[in-house]
Amino acid sequence: MRVQWYAYLAFCLVVALLGWGAQATSDRDYYEVLGVKPSATQQQIKSAYRKLSIKYHPDKNPDDANATSKFSELAEAYGILSDEEARRKYDRFGKEGLNEHGRGSGGADPFDIFAQFFGGGGGGGGSFFGFEQQETQGPDLHIPLEVTLAELYMGHTVEYDVSKQVLCEHCHGSGAENPSDINTCTSCKGQGIKVVQQMLMPGFYQTMQSPCDVCSGTGKVIGTKCSRCHGNKVERTNEPLTVEITAGMPDRHRIAFERHADHSPEWDVPGSVVFHLRTRPHPRFTRDGNDLHLNYTISLLQALSGFETSFTHLDKTTRVDLKRPNAVTPPGFVQKIKGQGMPHFEEHSGVSADGAGDLYVHYTVEFPESVTSANRAILKTVLSATIKASNAIHDEL
Repeated sequence: MRVQWYAYLAFCLVVALLGWGAQATSDRDYYEVLGVKPSATQQQIKSAYRKLSIKYHPDKNPDDANATSKFSELAEAYGILSDEEARRKYDRFGKEGLNEHGRGSGGADPFDIFAQFFGGGGGGGGSFFGFEQQETQGPDLHIPLEVTLAELYMGHTVEYDVSKQVLCEHCHGSGAENPSDINTCTSCKGQGIKVVQQMLMPGFYQTMQSPCDVCSGTGKVIGTKCSRCHGNKVERTNEPLTVEITAGMPDRHRIAFERHADHSPEWDVPGSVVFHLRTRPHPRFTRDGNDLHLNYTISLLQALSGFETSFTHLDKTTRVDLKRPNAVTPPGFVQKIKGQGMPHFEEHSGVSADGAGDLYVHYTVEFPESVTSANRAILKTVLSATIKASNAIHDEL
């Protein structure tokens, strides 16, 4: 008897402890369960539930009872906080207030909530991990950014102020002055749509659905609009972005800042701000991939007798030597100088690589506008052998 009595006491103690543990869990603040602040927007609540529900889903934790309990707790918290009316009551009266006002905190199947959130899956523990729901993302903001060839040659930093919309700081994107100003639309009963029957002919009707004209399809109506955004839910602001241009980046290269575009209550995360590089034409240099081309003018004397000169590169410090000693340089002659082109840029890593392209110098010969009679005689004497050789070639042709 004594053994049975002790066994009974032990059983009661275990049940009491389990009940206390369950009660302690259920008493946790819903915001704490989801790891968000009481001022969190609906997008932040959705994002928190999405990440945590996937993490603690029983399919991913088949032998972990704590994960199953956590999964149910997350569903309970999300079920309340995702409903504006229930959330408003919870904020004012707590969980007891929810029960008193006809919205109990328990009873909902966590797998049903999960399935509704992801558009299918759960269903009493069914696996959903063959796919994952993507976050709804806002449109990207594309900005053309004009840069010089010298900036692409050396690398450059551009400070750019991006004008964009963000959620109103006062109403957090609800459009209402206070959470209590958000009510369920009585016209569509919160569905966001109205069903209209249209008679085509006697005895024949067509049923059509259309967005509710009272709440514009949202299912909610706002009593008092936000005093800051006047019900627009968003406001404009400027965000400074530092655009790093790496040496060697190609023309039309895209530099993206993820999740820095417009915010909106209509999507989970903002899109990207994408800068598109546009190269400003240079008066002397042109670019062809990693190679550079330079138009360089020499005098007639240099073209005939040879020359040694230099020019300043795009960085305005490097001197590049051009040498054609004792050589004739005809108009249109192209000289290749290795390693003096654009720095190599690795597209996949976004950094400059070792080495550079080549420089091609296209020579133009500057002829005098006129020659005096005396100089013409001297030129004929000096160039007579060349002229005879040229005439002989033409006679053969």
